Amino acid sequence: MSSPGLYDMSGDKEAETVIVAVHGLGGDYLKTWECETNGWNWVRSSIEPRLQQEKGIKSRVLSFSYAAKLMSTESTENIRQVAKVLLEGLYVKLNEMKHKSIGIVFIAHSLGGLVVKKALNIASSIHNKRYEHLSSSVRGCLFLGVPHHGAGLASVAGWGSRLLGPLKRSSYVEDLRKDSPACQEISEDFVQTSKDLKIRTFYEDRRLNGLLVVQPYSAQMNQLSEVATMLQGSDHRTICKFRGDDDVRYGEVWAALVEIISFEKPNIVPGDLPGPDPSAYEANAGSGDGGYADYGDSTGGKITEASVSLEESLGGHGFGGSAKGYHHAIAGGAEGGSACGKNARGGNARGGKATLAK
Repeated sequence: MSSPGLYDMSGDKEAETVIVAVHGLGGDYLKTWECETNGWNWVRSSIEPRLQQEKGIKSRVLSFSYAAKLMSTESTENIRQVAKVLLEGLYVKLNEMKHKSIGIVFIAHSLGGLVVKKALNIASSIHNKRYEHLSSSVRGCLFLGVPHHGAGLASVAGWGSRLLGPLKRSSYVEDLRKDSPACQEISEDFVQTSKDLKIRTFYEDRRLNGLLVVQPYSAQMNQLSEVATMLQGSDHRTICKFRGDDDVRYGEVWAALVEIISFEKPNIVPGDLPGPDPSAYEANAGSGDGGYADYGDSTGGKITEASVSLEESLGGHGFGGSAKGYHHAIAGGAEGGSACGKNARGGNARGGKATLAK
């Protein structure tokens, strides 16, 4: 087995984009991405030269290796520990780069997605200055069969452990159980972490050995920053393996990867902008029922007098909520809600009133 760490697949230190591939449970930094029939490895052989040829983008492709056994004699590994190893390894790699202004994109399969999300949660913490530059450089993530809310692999491992006796379920397996505390914590924190990222998600439609390992509901985060698509003809094992550049499935994944690489994050920090003068802008107010909006992300439930302040902010579906932002604020479906901002509007409003400021 390879030693833990980040391995260079292609590209060099003069690249302007760094792509990091992270395998899943029972995976390998090379074999996870290799076609089982012809050995074609898209992470190693395709991404860097194709980006250069088709888009004129110089990239450096890395693949992360870590102990990801389904069963082991020792049950000591956990997602947080692996995430910290990934962060430190990437920190070292970034310090080698000639250009300090670069974009970072993650490709993750299965458990690897939880490792990536945990790593980014740690890096984006206001108390963690060491990874501040790393965090601000991330453009987005490409998730392939990632069990955001747990997976059937945990059940398989539990069954296997009863047969194999001395072997223990790894800590990963416990974390992968449906709606486990670890999954919930990572997902809840990632809502804030990912609000300015481009997220593309693909999930399987075929069973692996009779089991749909990651159910569609678990493979999707259901966040505004995410676009989720079923990758037809894929099971949990083959969703990250392709026959070649002409593989139709790879074409879909490639387009999503290019979309993430080309994404430009908004250069806005929440709280840095002063609130607008309500008398100086056009506003629409409406009524409705819904949940709570936090910097462009809405979830269920009702609160009183919720508000957000961010350019292109969304104060949607708030009970008595409001949205305040410099530009294009939206207070949609809010009961007694209001929107303050240039070109602000209250969507799906009932009995709303619009006032155009002079």
